[in-house]
Amino acid sequence: MDLQCIPGREANHPEAAFFCGKEHFFSHPLIREFSQETKEILFLRIVEELSYREIADLTGTTEEALRKLFSRALHTMRDRGEVAP
Repeated sequence: MDLQCIPGREANHPEAAFFCGKEHFFSHPLIREFSQETKEILFLRIVEELSYREIADLTGTTEEALRKLFSRALHTMRDRGEVAP
């Protein structure tokens, strides 16, 4: 299946909705400058709403390391978001 992000396609193809959501998430100005690992973890936590335990199981990272990474990333996003363009 071709999972291109085509407006309106998401309603009929849940896989396309996931792809479009992920592409949109990763292209956000506050997200795109993070490492790929950080982006994936943020996506799993924020969009997919997985627990730290679930993410740790998927990534092989400790929950403590994930919490620190997530906290630092949120701090960075808050700092970037407060700066007027």
